Amino acid sequence: MIRMSEDMKKSRIIHRKLLIKDSFKNDAGRGIVRTDPSIINELNLRTGDVLEITSMITNKKTVALLYPGRREDRGSGIIRMDTSLRRNLNASLDDLVEIRKIEAQLGNSITFTGFRKAVILKNSQQLAKTLENRVVTTNDILSFYSYGKRVDLVVVDFSPKSSAVRIQKDTKIVLSENSFIDIIKKSNFSMQKAFEETMLGDKFIKKDPSKAIYHYKLAIKFNGEKKLGNLYKHLAFAFIQLGMNEQDFNLFFKAEKYFRKAQLCYKTQILEIENNLFEIDRLERKTPPYKKTLFKNFALPNFLRDN
Repeated sequence: MIRMSEDMKKSRIIHRKLLIKDSFKNDAGRGIVRTDPSIINELNLRTGDVLEITSMITNKKTVALLYPGRREDRGSGIIRMDTSLRRNLNASLDDLVEIRKIEAQLGNSITFTGFRKAVILKNSQQLAKTLENRVVTTNDILSFYSYGKRVDLVVVDFSPKSSAVRIQKDTKIVLSENSFIDIIKKSNFSMQKAFEETMLGDKFIKKDPSKAIYHYKLAIKFNGEKKLGNLYKHLAFAFIQLGMNEQDFNLFFKAEKYFRKAQLCYKTQILEIENNLFEIDRLERKTPPYKKTLFKNFALPNFLRDN
């Protein structure tokens, strides 16, 4: 039986679809949401829980802290959020979103970049104090005013690796030298390069799996959910090929990781992925983890097989 990964376990957490309404005036800019009190009871949520919010239209995600819903919202099936959170989702009032509770790690470091141009702050650590207790995830945009000018910062990376992190006073703030627009251009080039290299022939992954892994990882970093399933699948195939070339069983564990990520993106059971997960599981049970070997009978996709 195939072991269930942590990502698959998390995907079984109850999701609930809610209608977006505007936040109360005093909640704006705080990174919090309020929702129908009956939903809070139904999902066994508590004040201060971290919610992952996904737009049902754009499929974009953001995170926020849950605060108590107002009595007048009971039974309404709504979630109240400010314009900043709606911008992160590229959503409008009365759009549907899906929520689920997640865990946010305490942030060790966060890398921000200016949205249209690079930003320089005299005291970047002051930003950590200003944003203390806020939860953020990749691609979130945070806006504030500095010396009378509005500054839009985008979260491009953080540690530790998790779905979201909570900012503390001592969280290290790093400012990227590139603007978010520049990063997007580079990531789009990386994805284009990955697909161009792949389309040169079915032998790309087989010929140079390390190079394929490099391009696919760059392409994955900033691309939308609809493209991720295919990218994760190809990345898994590249790790399979590299594992066979290097005769290193540990690389198959990485392939399994990306097959499962692809599964979650597709939100369905893809036979090709299921077959490969089955083969990996079979090899895990039959082969000692420390042993390096070449698996000639592995169920490879056609374009990785010998001609």
